[in-house]
Amino acid sequence: MHSGGVLAAAAALTILCLQPAEAADRTSPATQPATWTGSYIGAFLGRAWGDVDLRTDAGAFIPNTSYFTAPENIASINRNGSGSLNLDEFVGGVQIGTSLQSGQFVVGLEADFGSFNIGGAKGATGFTYPVFVPPADYTMRASMSTDWLVTGRARLGWTPQPNLLLYATGGIAITNLRVSNTFSDNAPSQGVGGSSASDTMVGWTLGAGGELALSREWSIKAEYLYLDFGSVTTKGSVFCGPAVAAICTGLGFVPSPYTSSADLSAHIARVGLNYRF
Repeated sequence: MHSGGVLAAAAALTILCLQPAEAADRTSPATQPATWTGSYIGAFLGRAWGDVDLRTDAGAFIPNTSYFTAPENIASINRNGSGSLNLDEFVGGVQIGTSLQSGQFVVGLEADFGSFNIGGAKGATGFTYPVFVPPADYTMRASMSTDWLVTGRARLGWTPQPNLLLYATGGIAITNLRVSNTFSDNAPSQGVGGSSASDTMVGWTLGAGGELALSREWSIKAEYLYLDFGSVTTKGSVFCGPAVAAICTGLGFVPSPYTSSADLSAHIARVGLNYRF
């Protein structure tokens, strides 16, 4: 997670945790929560940092058969289409939950839905093949993206003060992860290829936060979540362009594999406002 996000989350939680006990004692009974028991709705804003491992695989070299004419060419494509992406974006959304308090302990369930616009790419434009006769250049791109996020989590908390709830949270996280790749070159064989895949990923999330009651109905919270979704792979191929495909086939060439995958995890720091009813 970026240092700015860690500091922001830490600062928000510190503000909540340093509410002096004497201030709570001076609060009139009308503004203190009778209990954290009940249901609530609310909204949140924050920032997400995505950690993506993007990998491209152009297969193995098969002499006089595969489209890519040398192992150096395959290695070049793999290198330009692979690597780590560190992405960040603002997030926002809505939440709904319910809690039950017993003494100083609070248990509950919460679900939220919001934006999660994480996306990035690796690639090369007009990059010269290490080995190709006659010399030629290629252009390739591998990319990933998401746009929404749903989580469903349990919350387990403790109230050091009647109006302050500190909690740990964890459960499932769901998003739609899309991966795609494209390829073309200006060789006489006019290589072209690409593919895309999209899957709804059910991952997991863990985090912690603090919530401060402003009145019997209203509260504010600061929260950090870590999310892990696994990976999505798209499987395609690269072959001679349509104008010369028949010639390449007649020469015994076969399409070369062209696969890209993205493995996604993320950090979210956010603040929210809840209304309890």
